[in-house]
Amino acid sequence: MNGVQLFPHMHLDVRPVVAHAEIERLKRASGASSVEVKIMANKMGALRERKGGLARTLRLAGESYGEISVTLIISVPRGKALREHRELLLADLNEISDLVTGAERARARLVYADPSGPERTHLVELIEHSITAKRRVSATDDEGNSIRIVSAVDAILSAAAEHQDALRLAVDIEDDT
Repeated sequence: MNGVQLFPHMHLDVRPVVAHAEIERLKRASGASSVEVKIMANKMGALRERKGGLARTLRLAGESYGEISVTLIISVPRGKALREHRELLLADLNEISDLVTGAERARARLVYADPSGPERTHLVELIEHSITAKRRVSATDDEGNSIRIVSAVDAILSAAAEHQDALRLAVDIEDDT
């Protein structure tokens, strides 16, 4: 995308996207019944100052085994007696949420407590989101000839320009110009 200069005044870095809706779900949850995080070796150093259980466990694994990638899965069983454990797990997830963009995998089953009813859960995929824009492209040009690669690229660039504001908003980018 940098090569075709889709956004001419900025350099694009490819990285996982954390959707704003997922972060809002994380903030509204009352707990987490499970968390799965895969942190690559290059992000382990960012855990040094963190005090929570998730950060401590990931940090300890890195210190014990060196340059490793760690996949950690923690699950808290159902039951009102373990509500405090789910709250603690959510707090630990929130503590490292800024590192999630550097994770290879990050998902959580969030718990929402309704005082008048049973708990409900929602699986949140924190980084496995893609941003797409679709546009129908004719298989023939104006003269009825089969579409050429140049025409296809022009149609893609046109669709990207048409949806540029929505794409920027989805990844929280502001224009540098």
